[in-house]
Amino acid sequence: MTVAEFYEKIGGNYQEALSRLMSDDFAKKILSGFPKDESYAKLCEAVEAGDVEAAFMQAHTLKGLCANLALGNLTEIASEVTELFRDGDMAAGAAKMPELESCYNDTLSSLTELIG
Repeated sequence: MTVAEFYEKIGGNYQEALSRLMSDDFAKKILSGFPKDESYAKLCEAVEAGDVEAAFMQAHTLKGLCANLALGNLTEIASEVTELFRDGDMAAGAAKMPELESCYNDTLSSLTELIG
């Protein structure tokens, strides 16, 4: 899979990513670090604990990372979840978590195809 194909598969913007990451090789290097980021896991922990403030902070961190990497679909759902938690709506934010989880896992699966 090429970097362009990866971005197409996840609904991302290859040109936007390339404008930030400068080359496909560097994009692969940076993207390979994405699974090591702990904001998704910490978001899940905060939601499970019912801590809307921590959930907002972790969702916001995840959204920023996804936006910087131009991760398309994942950026969109992370942004939606962030705004729900920002508003203090734990129930609505938690209700969106299965959609976020699915998109996150799809993105990781595509990354595995890209990086190997």
